[in-house]
Amino acid sequence: MRKFKTCLALFVCLFLFFTTSIYSQQTEKYSKVKVFANTVQFNSLLTKGIALDELAEKTTTSFTGVFSATELRLIKESNLKTEIVVDDLATDFVKRNEKAKAAMLAQSDNLRTGGTPPGFNYGSMGGYLTYSEMVAELDEMKTMYPNLITVKTNLGNSVEGRAVWMVKISDNPDVEEVQEEGVLYTGLIHAREPISMMNQIYFMQYILSQYSTDPEIACLLNNRELYFIPCANPDGYVYNQTTNPSGGGLWRKNRKNNGDGTFGVDLNRNFGYQWGFDNNGSSPTTSSETYRGTGAFSEIETQNYQNFANTYSVNNALNHHSYSNKLILPFSYNNSASFNETHYNNLASLLTLENKYPYGRAFPMLGYNANGNSDDWFHGSNNIYAFTPETGHPADDFWPVQSKIISICDQNLDMNIYAAWSAGKYIKPGIAANTAVSGFSYNLPIIITNYGNAAGTIETVTLSLTDSRIQSYDNSPVSLLGLGVDNTITVSKNIIFNSNATNGTINGNLITTNTEGCVYNIPISFQYSPNGCFSIPPSWTGVDIGATGLAGSSCYLNGLYTIKGAGTGLTTASDKAHMMKLTTAANVMDITARVVTAQNTTSGARSGISIAENSNVGSKRVTLLINPATGNLEFQKRTATNGSISTMTISGQGVAPKWLRIVKGTGGNYTGYYSSNGTSWTQIGKQKVTFPTNVIAGLVVTSGSNTILHTSTFDNLAVTTPVGVINRTNSNAVNNQDVTNAATEFSIYPNPSKGYLELRLPVSSEKQSIKIYDFNGKQVYGESSIQNSKTLDLTRLANGLYFIQYAEGTKVSYRKFVITK
Repeated sequence: MRKFKTCLALFVCLFLFFTTSIYSQQTEKYSKVKVFANTVQFNSLLTKGIALDELAEKTTTSFTGVFSATELRLIKESNLKTEIVVDDLATDFVKRNEKAKAAMLAQSDNLRTGGTPPGFNYGSMGGYLTYSEMVAELDEMKTMYPNLITVKTNLGNSVEGRAVWMVKISDNPDVEEVQEEGVLYTGLIHAREPISMMNQIYFMQYILSQYSTDPEIACLLNNRELYFIPCANPDGYVYNQTTNPSGGGLWRKNRKNNGDGTFGVDLNRNFGYQWGFDNNGSSPTTSSETYRGTGAFSEIETQNYQNFANTYSVNNALNHHSYSNKLILPFSYNNSASFNETHYNNLASLLTLENKYPYGRAFPMLGYNANGNSDDWFHGSNNIYAFTPETGHPADDFWPVQSKIISICDQNLDMNIYAAWSAGKYIKPGIAANTAVSGFSYNLPIIITNYGNAAGTIETVTLSLTDSRIQSYDNSPVSLLGLGVDNTITVSKNIIFNSNATNGTINGNLITTNTEGCVYNIPISFQYSPNGCFSIPPSWTGVDIGATGLAGSSCYLNGLYTIKGAGTGLTTASDKAHMMKLTTAANVMDITARVVTAQNTTSGARSGISIAENSNVGSKRVTLLINPATGNLEFQKRTATNGSISTMTISGQGVAPKWLRIVKGTGGNYTGYYSSNGTSWTQIGKQKVTFPTNVIAGLVVTSGSNTILHTSTFDNLAVTTPVGVINRTNSNAVNNQDVTNAATEFSIYPNPSKGYLELRLPVSSEKQSIKIYDFNGKQVYGESSIQNSKTLDLTRLANGLYFIQYAEGTKVSYRKFVITK
């Protein structure tokens, strides 16, 4: 017996050795590469079977994507210039992931925050669940929520004999309730896109955990049947685990032996609708990443989809992929319109309502056509509304680091929920974004849209407000009997405010009763002001500098700041102006704003931006102003408290609208810029002023008179500090994407660092550079023309807090990090 066990152990070792050897021999290196090619050359590469459907960037002269060594050879054989952005992506992922911390800020305050649902776990493959761990997760859900989820069902084995598992979540999961609409969620049809599976696991854990406490989720599961196929291509995924057990494997296809020394069929080119339509949208070449197989549904894995469609009824399908943060709609085979373009686009607008993904067909969104894919088949052959969410930022490639998994899943939570709601009868009420209410009697417009597939019967919406500033309001239900599909109605509800009502945010709910009789709340909020001068965000404070004679004011509405100021101007020791300044002093690196209008009251009227030691009369400052009377720009400085003013004057540019910008440089130098479009900037010059580390910055308005108010409006106000961008409603929003002068997202890790910092920049056609500053604002490192990924050796720097500035053309963003050696 002992001899038998020894032989058996030896056999297992030899089997694993040879299996691993076979895998390693077939494993190719994948690189992120920038290719310089025009449209004709791009289309020529498509005919060679190169996968160009997942690109980080594409212009008319170049594109950047992930390519195998084989694909790269084909590209070079076409005599195209290439630049390696990341040489070995699998190694790069492991390196990044080991140094990344498992925490990340939520991507948007507007998203439903799922947090970390009970039962949600990271996996052992760089944070991603392996195939067996995913199976265990499905079993665990059944144990935790036995009455809401089915035992997993095998739709059919893969080519290597692995089960393709499916589960259903509903209030009666083991019963087929034909009156309840079905929704399908799939992932990992491309084996190198693991976030597509994690996204589903996260969503499943969320809705299961919320069923007992959230009336909306309870109603959803009581009236829908949600089907999940989290791993449609288990062989390809396990292959990636075998070759790259720490994550980062980039095998895409299944593991079909093609009989000619090549392996794999692109399952998302193997579906029956318009299969093999042309050789651009799929490839007949077996070695190609987009090889379509020998015929429609030639692969067991796509036959599993057929088995599902023949057994279960669904109205909507979300086939999750990565990456690009976009939502793709059919048809992809030739860019033709869907069978119901109006409803498709209405559904897409709902699915992207919170995460703001752009949506459209593949060709206009991604620059390519694809035939034989799942969405075209679901819609073309089954009349199902199918979508492909391409999830994840291009800078993260196919394997975002573990610290980003939850935030990416959370970003798609509302999309998954809305896909379920819209499969049946579904109305969604709301109010317009950035709604502002003024006066003591106001008719609030309630906007109600039917996003479902049919008109409801007993749906109602009721306004609910409990704010003490409100005297009374119309809370009569809005009846939606017969609201047509894709139709919207607007119903105004009168609100009476108390005579002493003050400025501020008012929160409320729209109590929704749907066609199934469920009742749940849709939260709303709006800004209120009795006189139309709305409170500025809390990160800003309005102050009068000096004795102006007339009090100035700062108001805010829908991104527009209205500033009124009087006084004789920013002069030596007798400053008289109104300033909307940062509430908290900061190390200001950049201030930008557009002067939209500047009322020309007197020759002394000025409007602009300023950085100052403080808001006292005569403080040291650097200021860039529009003079509407002369049409000039004035770039001023005062180098000493109560000192004289020195001015650089630019003629003919002081007419609104005009973008103004002041950027902090080294050695106390501040550079002034102006622009007509916020993109192309003209430098005025440099003014040198020595400030303390923390200063104030903001908008300034003066009339040149103590008896006249000058009114000016501004928008796109943004102040960049080492901890983030302060703008409309954000006080410390790192990498805020609403700011015109904020650069694209970039990553640093680990943080804290022991002196070595991994930097990862997005792909960009703009010039890229970085600068590092210490806590006192002194530059300690700088590098231009930097590559996408780089290790910075900062071991010479002392322990402490630092700030890294990333510049992308004229756009900049900042992050802070700590060195602790």
